[in-house]
Amino acid sequence: KGAAVHNKYCERCHSENGSYADDDSGILAGQWRLYLEETFNQFTNKTRPMTRSMTKKYNKVSAEDLEALINFYTSLQ
Repeated sequence: KGAAVHNKYCERCHSENGSYADDDSGILAGQWRLYLEETFNQFTNKTRPMTRSMTKKYNKVSAEDLEALINFYTSLQ
């Protein structure tokens, strides 16, 4: 499920499943679970800034889908 959510909302900026370093977006693939959980919580609580395009997409993702994304990204090496 996380791969499908990534493809729908994240792939355009976080290419190659969030592992491509040259796309000017943060690398998501292989990150630690606690790091991703904290980062997503900061985005949700609006204590960490996001670009306008990311805000539009992030706000469409449910809490369940965020969890699926975390599981997906942490499963990648």
